[in-house]
Amino acid sequence: MWISRGFDPDGDSSVYSLNPPLNSSQYDPLPIPTPAPHNKVTWKPGISDSYQIPGDPTLTINGNGFLTVVPSEEGLFVFSVKCEEFRNGIKIGEVLRDFQLFVIDCPDPGNNPELQVKAPATEIFISQLDTIRLAVGDDRCFDFRVKDKDGGETIRLRAEAVNFKENIQSILSTSIGFLPGSDDTLGIQVCLPECPYLQDEPYIIDIIAEDNTCPLPLMDTLRLIVVVEPPPNKPPVFTLPQQQELFLSFFEGDTINVEFLAEDPDDDKLLLEIEGVEFDPEVFGIVIDTIEDSSGKMNFRLWWDTDCKKYPFAMQNDFQLKFYVEDADLCMLDNRDSVIVNIHVELPDNNAPVLTANGKPEDTELILVAGGNLSIDIKATDADSNDLITLIGSGIGFSTEEVGISFEAIPGKQEVRAMLNWNTYCDLLTQSVDGTYELMFIAEDADKCKIPNADTLRLKVTIIPPDNTAPELLINNESNIDTLWVTAGDQLDLNLTGFDSDGDSIALKMINSSLLDEIGALFNNKSGVGSISGNLDWQTDCADLAAGFQAAFYTFTFILQDFACAVPKNDMREITVVVKDRTLDFDFFVPNVFTPNQQDRINETYMVPDLPANNCEKQFNYVIIYNRWGKEVFRSEDINFQWTGEGHSTGVYYYILSYTGLDIKGTVSLLR
Repeated sequence: MWISRGFDPDGDSSVYSLNPPLNSSQYDPLPIPTPAPHNKVTWKPGISDSYQIPGDPTLTINGNGFLTVVPSEEGLFVFSVKCEEFRNGIKIGEVLRDFQLFVIDCPDPGNNPELQVKAPATEIFISQLDTIRLAVGDDRCFDFRVKDKDGGETIRLRAEAVNFKENIQSILSTSIGFLPGSDDTLGIQVCLPECPYLQDEPYIIDIIAEDNTCPLPLMDTLRLIVVVEPPPNKPPVFTLPQQQELFLSFFEGDTINVEFLAEDPDDDKLLLEIEGVEFDPEVFGIVIDTIEDSSGKMNFRLWWDTDCKKYPFAMQNDFQLKFYVEDADLCMLDNRDSVIVNIHVELPDNNAPVLTANGKPEDTELILVAGGNLSIDIKATDADSNDLITLIGSGIGFSTEEVGISFEAIPGKQEVRAMLNWNTYCDLLTQSVDGTYELMFIAEDADKCKIPNADTLRLKVTIIPPDNTAPELLINNESNIDTLWVTAGDQLDLNLTGFDSDGDSIALKMINSSLLDEIGALFNNKSGVGSISGNLDWQTDCADLAAGFQAAFYTFTFILQDFACAVPKNDMREITVVVKDRTLDFDFFVPNVFTPNQQDRINETYMVPDLPANNCEKQFNYVIIYNRWGKEVFRSEDINFQWTGEGHSTGVYYYILSYTGLDIKGTVSLLR
């Protein structure tokens, strides 16, 4: 059984399965990578996706990534594992990995090698030792031997540190040997150093012998637990100062001078280590001057100029220094002595600057109508007359320059002031959430020690839209007209007038303007300031009537829009124009006599002045007059005809007045 498990740092669940391995698209053993899709391997007979390695059982993997197989054939086999990643029950990814397994038929592995060590002060080799205690001057070399009952084995040896980290292979006299027969032995020597690997505790070493058995080496391990007495050594000691921990306090600007003396009874060379706790001594200008450095003695001085113009005491003015002295003994064991020095640097008093906006030190909230102007006096004062004041202002989450705010303060002493000026405009209502803008002002004084003493002030400005009255649209000077009637053939003139009492820019347009082209009307959109007017012109005709010469309804929709700040308003008017046919009255008087004579010059011609005018449905065609024998004596297609009767005798005549779909008949008498 093998384990083929992956690790997911996000803690997602993983599901494992076998997958068909991928084939190379080239014969090159290291082909150039190419993107998916990739070819799958072609299995030899007897091998398949579900039977990738012959065996009983064949290769399988469970959902946790454990592979199991007992191969039944030798050879080099390829298989693939797919790992699918799931988060909250949803698949979010997968990884495929191809592997090769080399199966060989190994003989009986035989026996493990036997590793033994000669017991101290005896000639007996044993397989286990108690804890070895080595005093100064004791022999540190041990004799080991290796046997292997199988014979004909190559033996490899190694030394491994168990409870410490170090490469200790060099303690072995040899690392490889050969045992020809089962009765042969391989002798080696393990020599330990004079100095212990660990101080004040035993160190543990494993000596490992392994053969070259197939498929995995057989081995034996012999563990050494060793306590080594180091060479005698007396630790160094700080003799000056006499206290192990000092607490010192100085005013800023003082020069600190502290002397130290360390001595070693063995006259060993002394090593000094200095540690600044949570600070770097070099950054703050701490100097260590060596007075004497000789065998067994080190004399040095801590010197420190605490001028805050040179060093950043505003960041920190309490310090802890740790001094360690160590002797360079033979085994370099830890024999340190230490002194802790705590230093407080008292900084000079400093008054913080004070910020005001229009004389008020509190944060301020203002409401400003878009288009209005804002001017605020920002002032910073400092009771310390020599401190340089820096005053800055910035927008929180926006750029003051981009919204047109001007503010510039020149650094100065005692008092710095600057005017904030802002000419607001409509777009500010949409450039931030709810039209709110927050500004931060910071006043910082540059005192001698650069101690952060800033004062802050917030200014919150909410831009609101100005009041806006909707514009008014009149049609033919009326605000409530909704229907107009027009006779087909007449000219329609609509006068549209728009007014805005706020004096805003306004625009007039027709919403359903496509209707204009359909009916041949004219209207041009208009724009202006305060007031505008426009006309819709339409010459109607019979084609504008509905089927059967019925009245047709046309709806025109106009909108008058103002462009007021942030909250534009409009007035919309809808008017229906009804195009109807002209009404004809056929109940009219038809003269029945006329007297064409020269005596009175009255009623000389026959005519019908009250004939109805044409409309779209009925139009005058002609008039025909017959004599009593049915002979046509007069014809005219002019609705304003006149018959003089010339050449015809007195008598009764018959007429037909013809309209579309209607004939009017009667008689007329001609008298002379």
